[in-house]
Amino acid sequence: MAETIALFGGTGGTGSAFLKLALDAGYQVRALVRTPSKVSVGSNNEHLLTVIQGSFDDTDKVEETIKGADYVVCMGGIPPSYFKAYSTDVMLNFVKKLYGLFERQTSAPKLFLYQVRCTIDLEKSTFLAHEDPTHI
Repeated sequence: MAETIALFGGTGGTGSAFLKLALDAGYQVRALVRTPSKVSVGSNNEHLLTVIQGSFDDTDKVEETIKGADYVVCMGGIPPSYFKAYSTDVMLNFVKKLYGLFERQTSAPKLFLYQVRCTIDLEKSTFLAHEDPTHI
């Protein structure tokens, strides 16, 4: 049986490329996404993909995504449209939630890979909009 990857952030640029590579390599992938219609596979192994609709703050959906996974990969980021809605600790809280859920699993994943991109103004503790060239 193929090993399973739990994927967060599979609809963004890096995450969707990772998703295709993982499926092409024969991994089963469970991807938690807010908008399933944004999932772009482009792989002959699409049958290995399970899409779970939800968000980082939906504990039940996060747990469903990681349950029994051999690997957990987070490539989620904060899109510019959410900068004003999320505080700077949203990803930190997500990782803390993951670790709590890992402890509840019967077996921990072999690997937890966390890759995220966001721009933070440390003086103001806010996210910066990518459209503002003065903040790049």
